[in-house]
Amino acid sequence: LYNVTTPLRSVTPNQPQIKNESVNSLVKIYPNPTGDQISIQSSQDILEATIFSISGYKLKNFIVPGSKNYKLDIMDLPDGIYILELYSKENNYRHKLIKITK
Repeated sequence: LYNVTTPLRSVTPNQPQIKNESVNSLVKIYPNPTGDQISIQSSQDILEATIFSISGYKLKNFIVPGSKNYKLDIMDLPDGIYILELYSKENNYRHKLIKITK
């Protein structure tokens, strides 16, 4: 079983710490499960979003223009379970993302 609290990349002392979805109420991602697009609402400006495979491979990277509300197009990803990491100046957030095409 995959542990979503395991870092997907090394964290140096200057990088913000990753907040796991179980302790994070500052970011909302919906709909989840989704088909082709996800919406992100955050109390902090999101600067970057990265989607990883469940085995930790980086699949997509989005540079977000410092927005609290943003939509990501994931239409080109096959159905499956992914890890979405969001990066802001203050924190990094990690969420499990499920894609199902209806």
